Amino acid sequence: MIDLDSSIAQVHGKQKRGARYGYTRVLGYHPLFATSATSGDVIHARLRQGAANTQYGAVRFFEETIARCRRAGHEGGFLVRADSGFVNYALFRAIARHGGHFSVAATMQAHVRAAIEAINEDDWAPIAYPGSGRAEIAETTIAVDPTHRSGAHPLPERLRLVVRRVLNHDPAHPQQPLFADYRYFPILTSRTDDLALVEAEHRDHAQIELVIRDLKDAGLAHIPSGVTYANMAWLVLATIAHNLQRWIAILGIGERRITQHRTIRNRYLAIPGRLATHARRWRLRLPAGWPWRERFLAAIERLRALPSLT
Repeated sequence: MIDLDSSIAQVHGKQKRGARYGYTRVLGYHPLFATSATSGDVIHARLRQGAANTQYGAVRFFEETIARCRRAGHEGGFLVRADSGFVNYALFRAIARHGGHFSVAATMQAHVRAAIEAINEDDWAPIAYPGSGRAEIAETTIAVDPTHRSGAHPLPERLRLVVRRVLNHDPAHPQQPLFADYRYFPILTSRTDDLALVEAEHRDHAQIELVIRDLKDAGLAHIPSGVTYANMAWLVLATIAHNLQRWIAILGIGERRITQHRTIRNRYLAIPGRLATHARRWRLRLPAGWPWRERFLAAIERLRALPSLT
């Protein structure tokens, strides 16, 4: 699974080339990210000027991303997840051309709203949903404009529309809204899997925000240079550092869930210690009562046991 998203990297000062005010009215850059849903590492990243539209360069960015995955050895299918800023039929065709599926949130435009309102009330099925309120899902289809179905890999005449609705009324909550109403979350997808599986896996797309959070807590906390190309290189270095830390957590510590980078840094990297020499050999002296001593030593052994790259 490949997650696509963009973010705003805020800067300060008028000397930053390429920094612009975008839709958030924040001065900065507008980078694109493609991350792995299983490992949480960054597959591809690109720095764009702050006023760039979310979809700007998205098709080429995706094709570069999937090319990297193919060069890394992945030969099977894949799923691209994104939010409503990436509703782009050219992007959908590119994903289909490379043998993948897409799951992209849709905006509540008039034709989408009309399709949702046409769903029979009996077709809504309840699902387990975190937080307050009752959640239900249903599905329908929407027509694709013929101009978007042209090309070597045309889209079908109708796309599957999966919808989640959440009632803002929770009987267990002491304070209720004035009007009980549904909020709708539509998803455009090319998948033919079970309805509940499609909706649940698309909802997990939100974990890319954890990756962006970690990037902004580390290398992307600042965009230092006034030269755009230097800042592009800075973005690449920040993603390399992020990926190294993710693979230390996966291969060394043995963690599968996406752990906050600050936790890994504080426990295993930012260690109080000193270098000493004894019998002409360097020794690293670490705290004797350090609570993560055993896990740190086990991680070192796992990393040393990895086969060397040839």
